[in-house]
Parts: sequence; structure tokens; C-alpha cells
Amino acid sequence: MGTGVKTCPTATSTNSAQTGDTTPTACLEGYGLVSNTCTICAAGTYAADGATGACTNCPAGTYLTTTGNNDVADCVACDAGKGSPAGSDAAVDCVTCTSLTAGGKNCDSTAMTVPTTCLDGYVLNTAATPDACVQCTVANCNVCTVAGATDDCTTCKSGFRAVAKVGSTAGTCVACAVAGCGTCTAGTPEVCNSCKEGFAKTLTSSVITACTDCTTIEGCTSCTGDATVCGVAKPGWFLTTASPAVLTKCPAG
Repeated sequence: MGTGVKTCPTATSTNSAQTGDTTPTACLEGYGLVSNTCTICAAGTYAADGATGACTNCPAGTYLTTTGNNDVADCVACDAGKGSPAGSDAAVDCVTCTSLTAGGKNCDSTAMTVPTTCLDGYVLNTAATPDACVQCTVANCNVCTVAGATDDCTTCKSGFRAVAKVGSTAGTCVACAVAGCGTCTAGTPEVCNSCKEGFAKTLTSSVITACTDCTTIEGCTSCTGDATVCGVAKPGWFLTTASPAVLTKCPAG
């Protein structure tokens, strides 16, 4: 059985050639029939019991590192967001979609160059053949809809707010008026809702009037979230336990 040849009891067996038992017409599981010889399936391929042809490649989006496999279920799926060619024999064959398709984030496991979702700043155009990620036409846009040169931008990058499309006039992303502001809302005056990550907010009557880069604050290393004070003090400085905390320089010595 080590050759992968199925038992051929008579010359008329369907598992042997009509001219003699030594020439197989079908092989054991895990072997493919090539040039009248049963050959063990290589990594990346498989064959069921009774194969009458070459071993079958594992599907695109999968891989298989061992030899002599007999079922497509033996093929291992690539991690989410990755794809591979049919017949892949190593995990390294699974590559991220972004390296194959511009703007792609996740791809179809059966066709690794076809994206199913896109990176920020791109939108999936299902009208294309095949589907493709198209860069938003509005500068500083994160999420948009496909509409040619008049793309709607529904979500802008941090530090910008969306102005909706009007008629054939494209939407835009307008920079927040307060420097360092992460999200803002149109109004008179415009309202800063939160500062960017790493910025501390200054409140005046509960309204954010300034956002300061924490690394520029004396004695401050960094701050997280929508902070009002420094989050991590530099050596030689400390934050008081008062509310709100106060960044204070340590006494000499």
C-alpha cells in the first residue's frame, strides 16, 4: 500500500488497467494518478480515495503544509483580511489584501485580489468589475459614498468636519476652528466637541476653547483621551490628588 495503488485483484478490476494489475487506474486516498503512477499528494493539494487524476489544489484563501491529504477540509483557512493563491503550501503564502489591492482592507477568500471592505479614505465600488476600492475624492475624508466627482463625505478625518454635498457641488471636509480639536460641529460659533488624542482641553463655561499638545506642557509627558490635565508627569513633577489634578513641580531635594 505504500505506493498508493488500490488493490487490483483481477485484470478486469476498475482499479487496474485492462492490460494488467501493475498499471493502476485509480489510487488510494492522499495519492493522485499521474502518467499511470500513483504519487503522494504534495503540500497544498489533496485527493480523495479512488482518484483517477492529479491531486487537487487547496482553494484560494487556504494553505496546507503536509503531504498525503485526502480532503478539502484539511486545507487551513488564511486569517481574516488575508488571501492566498490556490495550492498554497505555507502560512506565509497568506498575504494581506492591502498589498494586493490598493485601498483594500479585507478580501474575498476565494479571490484574494477582490476587496470586500476598504481602508479609511476609500469606498467599495461594487459597480466595477471586479469590485474595487476607490479613493474618496474629498480631501481629508474617511468615509464616503461612490458618486464620481461629487462624492458625499459622511465622516472626515480627525480635526475636520463634514459639509454635505449640495446638488452637483461636492461635499468638503473643513478644518475645525480650534487648533488641536478632534471633532467639531458647525454653528455660530463652531463647537469643538473633543480634542485630539494627546491633547488637553481648556474649558470656559463648559465650552472647549483650546486644545493643547500635552508634550508642550511643562512637566507633562503625555495625556490620554479627552483630558483636561496632563495624564503622565515628567520626572521631577507630580499630579496632585485634587479634582481637577494640578501638575506641580517637586520641591528641591
